[in-house]
Amino acid sequence: MFQRMIDKSMAKSPWIFHINAGSCNGCDIELVSVLTPRYDAERLGFRLTGTPRQADIVVVSGSSMENTLQNGDSMLVWCLGYEPKQGDIVVLTQRSYQEDSLVKRVIATEGQRVDIDYETSTVYVDGTPLEEDYIKEAMKVPNYGEGVNHVTVPEGCIFVMGDNRNDSADSRYPSIGIIDTRSVIGRAVMVVFPFPDFNLL
Repeated sequence: MFQRMIDKSMAKSPWIFHINAGSCNGCDIELVSVLTPRYDAERLGFRLTGTPRQADIVVVSGSSMENTLQNGDSMLVWCLGYEPKQGDIVVLTQRSYQEDSLVKRVIATEGQRVDIDYETSTVYVDGTPLEEDYIKEAMKVPNYGEGVNHVTVPEGCIFVMGDNRNDSADSRYPSIGIIDTRSVIGRAVMVVFPFPDFNLL
């Protein structure tokens, strides 16, 4: 009966709504729902299980992206055809670290050189200091040491960091390291809820 109600309510809509909830912790995100174009999925013969995805609504859990993103913020994440670019906020997976997904900012893409100077709290990409007015506070040396802080990003990879540099497990952390772009789910384009936090990213 519930399925019939959904089918009836969505009969004139080009979108399918799926629930895809999962657990999360720390600086991770929780997949809440998936929006899949009905026409694209059906004409290609895909089962309507959430793939191929156009967009996800995800909920932030943790503090690693403060003050840009707050714990509990719901984001619209664009997935289809996305290629990571420097400065984008992305949702990704890194199974060598944990099963849950992560939300981070792209600091550098393939071929770019990243150098981190903790004394001046400065990140350099190809020798140029980044203007990072989005970070929460000045960086300190992480409790695991300086980690990966001088590296040229390999082909097909990205270097990511959280905006809350002192409370973020990211590419500096050896268990996470450089991210293969095939592990990127999509780009966070806006905060949609709660309404006081509504913002384009």
